[in-house]
Amino acid sequence: MRHRALACALFFAFAAAGPAQGTASPAAGDKLAAMRKAADALDEAADPAAYRKAWEQALVFARTVYPPDHPELAVIESELVTADYFQGDVKGALERSQKLIARLRTAGPEYATRVTDLMNGALVMLMTLGRHAEARTLGAEILARRQAQYGDRPHSELAAAYSNYANAEFEYGNYDEAIRLARQAIAEAKRLNPVPPNAAVWMSNLPVYLGAAGRLNEAIVTARDTAVELERFLSKDHPFLASNLNTLARLQLQLGRASEAEETARRAMSIAQARFGEKQQTATYMTTLAQALLAGRKAEEAKAVAEGAARILQRDLGAEADRTLVAREAVAAATAATGDPAGGLAQLRAVYDIRNRKLPEFHRDRIGGA
Repeated sequence: MRHRALACALFFAFAAAGPAQGTASPAAGDKLAAMRKAADALDEAADPAAYRKAWEQALVFARTVYPPDHPELAVIESELVTADYFQGDVKGALERSQKLIARLRTAGPEYATRVTDLMNGALVMLMTLGRHAEARTLGAEILARRQAQYGDRPHSELAAAYSNYANAEFEYGNYDEAIRLARQAIAEAKRLNPVPPNAAVWMSNLPVYLGAAGRLNEAIVTARDTAVELERFLSKDHPFLASNLNTLARLQLQLGRASEAEETARRAMSIAQARFGEKQQTATYMTTLAQALLAGRKAEEAKAVAEGAARILQRDLGAEADRTLVAREAVAAATAATGDPAGGLAQLRAVYDIRNRKLPEFHRDRIGGA
């Protein structure tokens, strides 16, 4: 069973107030600072629409405070990268991020950390879109920048840098290094008070890496322990809980527990559907459910669910994105299981051809055909 670290930690932590404003009054500057503080307090994953609205309003008002070319406008707009991502527009989020990075690189040393923030988000989008060579290089650079920025001080951004770099190493098959970096990310998160919501993703990724490394029993125990820990600081319908449930379902599949995996996958998908609707986040959980249904010999339902997932992922991420290919594999397997083995094999070959063309020669997905 193929595993994916399903969600990197997209994490921006811009200060509520920036460098001195332009020619506007002090009252206008104070109002903008209050708007940014209020927007920053929102949970971008739990309610991305509200997060977007708050930052769009801040950006509109900021344009009355700063001149058109002021870098603070780019800083405020960068929060919309987060909203783009959590609302399913990954390609748009990456394009916006790259545009803002280019603008802020020349804005002076006081914006160096802003550039790193945006680089971190760009890494997440690159990983989501399957551009792993770019992401791995960027992950190493971001971790070095965060270590220089924070030293021995605990910070969410440092923890996120460890987690995202771990995911990049995992995608290259460096499981031991991914596990080491993931544990470091979790350790950094636990030094914070309170533990940030993003830590749920970092914790959920560790069982994925353990499972891929063949340490299945350890992975199952870790996933269950993580579920208990997450419930201490997240609401029962928080989307990050879905990520951990999805991981647990995949591990249950690896151990041949199809009925348990189906139940767990349905819980994960239900949470995601309530939060995201028909977006790429939900489709990822649909793929896991399709795999569980197939393992439980419910081929017709598996095919319908897998086809729905593949359609959404192709629309949101593209035909060659990693998660799209995993969904297409599920469609192929279900097609064969419903009485069309030739059709399933043809679909599977199409997926393998894409992987063989886009991945490095010795990548595990070429060797294993997964």
